Amino acid sequence: DDNAITNAIHIQNPPSGGLRVITSNNDCMVRVFDLQSFTPLNRFYFPWAVNHATTSPDSKLLCVVGDDTTGFLADAQTGKAVAHLKGHIDYS
Repeated sequence: DDNAITNAIHIQNPPSGGLRVITSNNDCMVRVFDLQSFTPLNRFYFPWAVNHATTSPDSKLLCVVGDDTTGFLADAQTGKAVAHLKGHIDYS
């Protein structure tokens, strides 16, 4: 469903060029769009509603946090988790 509630928007300026919009959504998805054309480039599914996602400075990693006490560091190209982030106790 592309009409999900959007919790956060991140503007990414990858080293390869071309600005991107990364949206964090209540439908457990992170969506990546080309900023100029708003063409969808990718979508990644997570096990909980996503409250925020941001990229590392080199655009290789995506940090994703949501309605869970565990966050993810994910590969920015595939969305696959490369590390689990534990430690915060409140996600409300």
